[in-house]
Parts: sequence; C-alpha cells; structure tokens
Amino acid sequence: MTLLDWCILWIPITVILGVAISTIKYNKSVVDYIAAGRCAGRYLLATAGGEAGSGAVTAIALFQMTTKTGFAFQFWAPLYSTIPILLGLIGWVSYRFRETRALSGGQFFEMRYSRAFRLFMGSVGFLSAMLAAGIGPAVGARFFVYYLHLPATTWIGGLGFSTWQLIALAYISVSVLLVLLGGSISVLISDCLEGMFSLVGYVIIIIALLMIFGWSHMIETLTTQPPGKSMVNPLDMKDTADFNIYFILISLFQCVWSPNIGASAAKDPHEQRMAGILGTWRGFGFALMRTLLAICALTYFQNPHFFEQSIDARAVWNSITDKGVHDQMQVPIAASYFLPWGVKGLFGAIMLMGLIAGAAMGNIGCGNAFIQDVVLPTRNYLKLPSMTPYRHMLYLRMAATGVAVYGFCWSSFYTQTQAIQLYWQVTAAVYGSGAGAVVIFGLYWKRGTAVAAWVTMIVGASVALTGISLQMTGHSFMFHGQDLLHGQYVSLITTICSVATYITISLLTCRAPFNMDRMLHRGQYAIVGEKKKVAPPFWQRFHPARIIGIDEEYTFWDRIIAFGIFGWIWGLFGVSMACLVWNFIHPWTTQSWVNYWFIFGLCIPLTGAVITTVWFTIGGTREIAVFLRSLRTEKRDDRDDGTVGPGHP
Repeated sequence: MTLLDWCILWIPITVILGVAISTIKYNKSVVDYIAAGRCAGRYLLATAGGEAGSGAVTAIALFQMTTKTGFAFQFWAPLYSTIPILLGLIGWVSYRFRETRALSGGQFFEMRYSRAFRLFMGSVGFLSAMLAAGIGPAVGARFFVYYLHLPATTWIGGLGFSTWQLIALAYISVSVLLVLLGGSISVLISDCLEGMFSLVGYVIIIIALLMIFGWSHMIETLTTQPPGKSMVNPLDMKDTADFNIYFILISLFQCVWSPNIGASAAKDPHEQRMAGILGTWRGFGFALMRTLLAICALTYFQNPHFFEQSIDARAVWNSITDKGVHDQMQVPIAASYFLPWGVKGLFGAIMLMGLIAGAAMGNIGCGNAFIQDVVLPTRNYLKLPSMTPYRHMLYLRMAATGVAVYGFCWSSFYTQTQAIQLYWQVTAAVYGSGAGAVVIFGLYWKRGTAVAAWVTMIVGASVALTGISLQMTGHSFMFHGQDLLHGQYVSLITTICSVATYITISLLTCRAPFNMDRMLHRGQYAIVGEKKKVAPPFWQRFHPARIIGIDEEYTFWDRIIAFGIFGWIWGLFGVSMACLVWNFIHPWTTQSWVNYWFIFGLCIPLTGAVITTVWFTIGGTREIAVFLRSLRTEKRDDRDDGTVGPGHP
C-alpha cells in the first residue's frame, strides 16, 4: 500500500461519515430512528440498499461461488433476475407491507395474527438473524488482515491481540456510532454516499483488471477445468460442489417464498416498489467486478503465465491451515498482489465502506427487531405504561449496541466449516421458511388464521433445526446422489412443509375472513392525505401493462424504467432459453461458449455498469437533498412507535 492508496482508503470514508453524522439533528422520533421518517425516495433507497448488500462479507461469499463456477453459473443469472424483477414490478409483498404502515415485521404479525404471535416471531427471527450475522465480523476483518498483509497478532504494551479482532472492533465501533447518533437517517445517508462512490470504483477496477490480465489469459484458465466442472459451459457443471443446478432451482423457489420485510423508509408504497426495481439496475457494476476479481484470482494462481509473479501470494495462501479461512481468502490474497497502486486502495475503500454499511444496517435492524417485536409486546402484556420517545430510542440504541457486541463475540468463538452462502441458508431456514408462508398468505389471503401461523412456524422451525442437528452430528440422507441434509435441501424441505401446513390448517380453522381493507388502509379505512388505490374495471385487468404490475401509479418515466428493465431481463431470459434449446439440439463448442461470455458476460455488463454509474449518481445526489428537506418539515406523531392498540395509529 502506497501513500496514495492509504489516502484513497481513508479520505472518502472520513468525509462520508462526517456528512452522515451531521444529520443527527433530524432524528427526533421513533419513526425517524427506525424508518428514516418514512421520507426516503427510490434512488436513495436503491443505492443505500445495494451498498449494504455488497460489502466485504457478501463479496467474499460470491468470490467463493465464482472461483468454483467461473462464468458457467452466470448463465442462470437471467433466471435469478427475471423472477425478482417481475415480483418487484407487481410490488410482491413490499407494496402491501408498506400499505400496512407497520414499522417492523412484528407489528404486522400483531396486526394480522395476535400479540402473542408477534412476541414468538420476534424471538425466533431475532435468533435467526443473530446467527446469520454472527460470522460477519470475522470474515470481513480477516479480509483486511490478508489484503493489507498485516501480522496475525498485534502487540500493544506487551500484550498480544488477534489483528482481525482489533480491525473488527474498529469498524464495528464506527457502525455503532452511526446508529447511535442518527439511527436509520445517518445509516441511509452514509450508505447512499458510499454506494455512489462504489459505483465509480467498480468501473475503474473492472477496466484495471482487463488491462492487467487480458481476456485471453482469463479464458485460457477457465477452459482448462476437468469435465463436469466446466467454468464456461453451464450444461457441464454437474460435478461442481455446492453450486450446481439444484442450488439454482432451490434459490429460484426461495425468491418467491422467502420475502424480506422490515421497517419501510419509503415515502409511499409506490416509491418502495420503484426502489426494488431500480435496485436491479444498480447491480451491474458490483456483479461484474466481483466476477472478474474471482476469475483473475484463479488466473493468477493457476495460469503458467503468472507463475513467477504469484509465488509469494501462493505461499501466503497455502500457509492458511483453517479450511474455511483458506477458501474465503483466495481472492483477497491474490488481489493484494496483482492490483496496482491506486486501484488497491480503491478496492480496499469499497470493501470497507460496504463492511461498515452492512454492519450498521445489521445492527440497527436486529436491534429494532428485538425492541419492537420482543420488548414492546412484552411490556404490553405486563400492562406497563407506554415509553416516552426518548426512552424508546434509548432502548433501541442499547439493543443495536448489544447486537454489535454479540456479533464480535460470536465471530471470536465460532469456527465456520462451510461456504458462507450455505451457512446463511441453514440459519435463515429456522425462521425464514415458515415466516415466508406466514407473511405472504397473511398479506394476500383473507382466510389465513392465527392458528395456522403458529403451527406453520413450529413445524418450519422444527424441521430446520432437525436438519441442522443431523447435519452437525455427521448424518446424511442420500437421494439420487444428493445429500438431503445439505443446507440448501434443508431450506427447501422446510419451505414446502411450511406452505402445506399453513394452507391445510387455515382451511380447517377459518371461521370468518380477516378484514384486509382495515389492515391495508383501503376503502373506508383509507388514511386522509395518502393516495388511494382504486381497483380498475374488469376488462382493464388484462392489459399487458397491468399484467406485469404497471398500474395508474406509474408516471411516464416510471413506465419507461419499468418497461425497460422488464424488456431487458426478459430479453436476456429469451437469449438464455434459445441458447439452451440450441445446445440440446446441437451442443456448442468451448469456443462458442467463450464468444457468448465475451458478449453477455463482459461487454454488455460493462456498458450497463457505466450507464448506471452516471444514472444513480445523479439520482442519489438529488434525492439526498429532497430527503433532508422532507425531514425538516415532516410532522412527527409520537404515538406512531410500532404499538398496536387504542391510542396508536
């Protein structure tokens, strides 16, 4: 690291944090702290959300996958994109959840089912989220230990400390500071600014990688893999460990049945929907950068052309005896040697920003869930008086700090043995598989019952925990060559059991339909001043635009964006399906697949990355100003604190 690299690493982060901390004056109520006053626009949400989801931990998880699959796995990306985009266009779950005006998933559960169920879901969800987030500090901090060539142990005053723990303590402290001072307002502002900086950085790093390695050397490395583990032919990867066709199909299914809900910071339901659509456009740069970095790391270690240059890097990588860490640090170690000055500091800044953004979002999210969905309903059960806004926010801050401390401690003692994404699938199954059915049917089916919700969650959590226990004790259950106790299969089985349970129990126990209009603030329950969604005439419901979710709330430019991404994704989907059929009739040669990836794996994503960088930088900058203006004039209601009952909106 040169002086320039260190400046690039620290100066932007310092400026961004300074701007974010200056927004603490707008944090005046519980809604401000939890949901940024419900004043955020689409570009602010899309850019901030994308940054929180593209930090060092996520990047390393995707590096692990790409170093095993190369470009081949990317062939199925249109399938991954098509379903979420279609769901985003129709506002699947997110639109209706925003209509409820719930500050948390727990508040929705109380509105739809019961207070006891809210408490139960809050406890299970909090446990699942804490388990999933617990590995983040270790993974993220170790990235910087190996990337910056730091010693494993740092001596201070004669005492030896693990270097990764000191780094984790430092960045976690920064994320906690953001949360304590400004809540979700500071987090949203900092994440958006970091996201705009990262968009520019993605393009610079992509160009640098192409100049260093060249397309020919990358392809030479990818095409020398053994049969069954091809990194360019998606139809020849049946022997690829973990990330194979079964992983793809299960993940697609989970896109629909594992919705992610939380406090909505959008100014209205339509903005929430548009943020989800725009978030897909933003992903071009990050996806291409992490793909090329992983492929370049493989090339650096395996291609004879770079044998002499990579001797030191291979020695460091091979010296790691922990299998889990060894697998995770392949790309960071390689990148620390082959990235040139300037670019090395830029990549480090992007990863550090993402790390802080993800930690801040995780701390405030888990902390809010604990207070809103465990403490708040418990106080209501005990008939304790309502908390003042000051005390309420104090508890929220204490909970976020506790989450951060837990994450640090869990990472210090837990030894990870499987890929990060598989670990996340297993921990998420405890809560997410059952919660998916409870949320979706609760929002869309008026005959869903509280009894069904209880039984579904108990069955789902039991199946998931049974699978995890059997897996941890070394058991296996083989079916057609696949171990059904593998993380992805445990998640799938849990989801299927949960859906079947909810439908069956609801049909058996429903006595009267639930009043959906009241929960969604429709009809006679509509809130004065908010847009009212009017059902279209029957014949208009079959219009092509309405079929894909485009309704009267879409402006002209909204329609351009929606039709653009719909056409883009379905166009890529059509190309993929055409290539698939073509290969079944007449299999392509390796060179044909190489040509395919040059166009669809490099040229098109790079063009998209450049366009979206300009687009989202302008949109994000404008919406930050609008967001701050809205916070200055927003009328606060201290009763709006997530409590369900008389005296609360």
